[in-house]
Amino acid sequence: QWTQPENPPYGYWLFYMYANICILNQLRVARGMTPFEFRPHCGEAGDVDHLVSAYLVAHQINHGILLRKAPGLHYLYYLSQIGIAMSPLSNNKLFLDYNKNPFPKYFRQGMNVSLSTDDPLMLHYTKDALVEEYSVATQVWKLTATDQCEIARNSVLQSCWEKKKKKHF
Repeated sequence: QWTQPENPPYGYWLFYMYANICILNQLRVARGMTPFEFRPHCGEAGDVDHLVSAYLVAHQINHGILLRKAPGLHYLYYLSQIGIAMSPLSNNKLFLDYNKNPFPKYFRQGMNVSLSTDDPLMLHYTKDALVEEYSVATQVWKLTATDQCEIARNSVLQSCWEKKKKKHF
């Protein structure tokens, strides 16, 4: 019961969301449904502390570009293989040029990264926003077909699909 006039800290919100998703997942599992995974928008802007909170409760995160400023935390995300869905087009438009984006470095280091879209109506110019992300990333960072396949595989493994569908795709 938050009674302060200002908003609670980010870590408080994350725990609140995580706890509610856990309760919802108990109901979903009891009904034979796939549980939700908690993947907050984190590490694009704000404090690096947000990534600490997310590390404690999230299954995966969206963005994570600020991990480049916290080597110890970066290493924990690597060791735990926490999925990081990144949108270089969004980052380029709002926060970080392609040449400074940590995606290629994270990928080369073996982090569990995938490409994703972020605000497709605002940031993308085609009807296939995800294809656009892959196309731009491939051109800018000279990704090979094998690289693209590995990134797509990470995306499937990070998804909330049932194990049978993950195995199929």
